[in-house]
Amino acid sequence: MDPFFAQLAQGDAERAQAIETYLAENYAPRSELQGAMRERDALEKNLDELRRTDAVREGLRKRGVSDPDYVIYRQHGVDGFSFDKNGEPEGLDEIVGALAGTPAGAVLLREKRGYSPGVGESPSANPFAPDSFNLTEQGRLMRSSPETARRLAAAARS
Repeated sequence: MDPFFAQLAQGDAERAQAIETYLAENYAPRSELQGAMRERDALEKNLDELRRTDAVREGLRKRGVSDPDYVIYRQHGVDGFSFDKNGEPEGLDEIVGALAGTPAGAVLLREKRGYSPGVGESPSANPFAPDSFNLTEQGRLMRSSPETARRLAAAARS
């Protein structure tokens, strides 16, 4: 045992109480404050990442991307994008342009022609065709008219 602590343990209760009080008043609050500061820093980092993610998603939606999360995934997360000093993403046109030449781009950048969900119209003439692929409509056709669904699927393959 350390000689200092041995002396405290032998009867210097007043000094031990003073040291204990000093430590309780000065070190516990500092460690709690440091913990709160670390937590605040982590929350600020998460908030910054959420702001950047929302900015990228909005920018991609404006450029006609139907699934911006997939594009973010392809760029290895939000860190794969560059941002200006105002926090706005840069180079989205180039990223969307490069994506347009890929098979995934054909699905992500397609336009919804004639689809009006409020009116109840069908989104396409053939939900099995690559340019108008729609799983919801395919399921509806399979339940209501299996023969028509098979015919449309065969037509889409050819």
